[in-house]
Amino acid sequence: MHPDEYPEIKSWIDSYTGDLDAVDFLARHCTAGMWLALVHFMNPEFVEVRGCVLRKRSYAPGSFDDWYRQLNGDVRSIEAVLNRFVVGYAIDCGDTAEEEEALGDIARAVARSWEAALGRAFPQRRFDVRVLDTDDGPTVVFGQVLPSDPVPLAESWLRVVARDATARELDLLPASSGMTFVARLDGASMADSDGVFEQFWEQLRFPDYFGWNWNALLDCLRDLNWLPADRYLVVIENSTQLLSGSPEERGHFFGLLKQVAEHWHSPHHKPRGVGIPFTVLIVCEPGEAADAGADSPTATTPAACGEA
Repeated sequence: MHPDEYPEIKSWIDSYTGDLDAVDFLARHCTAGMWLALVHFMNPEFVEVRGCVLRKRSYAPGSFDDWYRQLNGDVRSIEAVLNRFVVGYAIDCGDTAEEEEALGDIARAVARSWEAALGRAFPQRRFDVRVLDTDDGPTVVFGQVLPSDPVPLAESWLRVVARDATARELDLLPASSGMTFVARLDGASMADSDGVFEQFWEQLRFPDYFGWNWNALLDCLRDLNWLPADRYLVVIENSTQLLSGSPEERGHFFGLLKQVAEHWHSPHHKPRGVGIPFTVLIVCEPGEAADAGADSPTATTPAACGEA
């Protein structure tokens, strides 16, 4: 949602003549103290206690000690409990569609900002920051990616097969029970970035707030709360035409998909602490795959489909 379309802001803009927007709304309604409080909230302070990294505002010694005992000092579990920010608890609003959409947009902005703040505060560590769709509404959560976590991602997230092998494409997925969501993308319609965004928007049913850029694609693929599933499979056919005019963007595209797979692979904040497989299947014509030795289910790189 664009801020100018939020009812409170839109009605204020419409009540004046001239070219006004949401920034003018802030300038009219917010004092220096409000601006300072907002900046501090988006760039919070953190503390480290017994190996746990917590938002300073969420840390209370007595409460922390209680959770530390109850969870037997497990850092991942403690962070999952204490590093939760339910947006609707902090922002007083109703339950209209516009207000619910606004809460989701705010949660995603907070998550991105906190992820950057954690990176500045702890440059040698990795953190998993995300937005969960809970019964209480959009909830921002974060935790450390610990050395003991199964972070290294096997290249099985990316498979290359010949077209005549696709009849058994689900057999190529990691073992997982439950529902699989399959998105079929056409590389012939993905010759440039706009085509890539349109295919993902259509086939993965992206919400209207999708920003039609690479960062927005990454954000949506790491969210997918509107498509709950136990595993995801993205099939790209006519793959030689995928970003065919821009090898640099093609490389960026596969790097982005690997980030998405790593995100879903991490067990942080997932039900039962289990990661969700996110697999990309590149479909080649038989001759193209065979020439590169890619007609085997073990082929794992896009180079097998004509990548230079």
